[in-house]
Amino acid sequence: GAAAVHHERALSTYDARGRKFLTPTCRLGKMLEGIDEARFAKASHAYGKAKDVPNFLRGLLARTDKARGEALFNLSSAICHQGTLYTATSLAVPHLLEIVASPKAKGRADILRLLADIVTLDDHERFLLGYPGRLPSDLPASFAKAIKAVWAGSEVVTGLLADKDAHVRSAAAFLLAWMPKSNAPAVAAALAKEKDETVKASLTLALGYLDPKASFELGGKTIALKTAAALATSTVKKGEIDDEARALIVAAAKKRSLKVGGLPFVGGDLASFAVQVLAALPDSAVDLIGAVEAGGSSSMFAANVVVRKLFEEKKGKPSPRGRPVERRDKEDERILAELPVKLADLDPKQRRFLDALMKLDDFDRSLSDALGERGLPPAKALL
Repeated sequence: GAAAVHHERALSTYDARGRKFLTPTCRLGKMLEGIDEARFAKASHAYGKAKDVPNFLRGLLARTDKARGEALFNLSSAICHQGTLYTATSLAVPHLLEIVASPKAKGRADILRLLADIVTLDDHERFLLGYPGRLPSDLPASFAKAIKAVWAGSEVVTGLLADKDAHVRSAAAFLLAWMPKSNAPAVAAALAKEKDETVKASLTLALGYLDPKASFELGGKTIALKTAAALATSTVKKGEIDDEARALIVAAAKKRSLKVGGLPFVGGDLASFAVQVLAALPDSAVDLIGAVEAGGSSSMFAANVVVRKLFEEKKGKPSPRGRPVERRDKEDERILAELPVKLADLDPKQRRFLDALMKLDDFDRSLSDALGERGLPPAKALL
């Protein structure tokens, strides 16, 4: 496929010419000398045999940002491809831990995020409401072995909580959120000493997953830190939060943007994080309507949640999607007339939601289908 072709082209940078700039003078001392080329040659990754992985690993020590970035892209797409792990993944993990443990290595925060992708199967957002901390019994052997290899690096990762680089500390906290709960004391100790507000937010969120008895101060200096504390409180209490914590989460969800640079959770988008937490709470429809009205990065997700909370499923008539809102033809009028739900019969909360939908640029397929299944206008042009 196209992805394989792209990967093969990318490989040429390292297969044909890589060793030119991956000479010992470009490496950090004796790092990665323990790579077993023969073992990798027998292992596999997303594109076949993993004989190229050692060179990708060495590429992480290259002199230029561009070369290191290409190496990381090639490595991650090979050993953690769309949530799939391979026999080469567990072989690569100890070498990744070796690199992040060296203060002289560059790009360590990105490597820590790759390790987090391995542990969460490239989708940490599905664990925002709580991480189980144990592996499913039906997990494929290659997956389990790779994840356990990351978990075995707990001592290395907790040590990075005291690193001089704030980005490394924040990324280490993010990775620890998806590691054994025995790391909770180290995270709590680091949080008590940390001065950087972004790193404190990352440590706070991580501790929420690691310590079921943790409590958090909601009066932080910044909105980001206050929101992180409220979100962590929600994680610990499984959604049974007090009014103060809920108010902070609602306020974050209604913001058009609440991006925190250097915060790995949900790409630093605390508004999106807040919307996903609210989606799991009871009686949150009105709050989520506010998120739709805000028109922020998570407004579509919020709309998909609200329509399922406010309306019972019915079989509506499908309609074309994506036509300009100012145009409504006779076919549209016919479709509206045949819908089982009449707009005039909606309660104020439901009408407010449909009004909020007008602020969206368009409906994604999931929202359109959900509206149609509930007998509502499934296209913006019909509202």
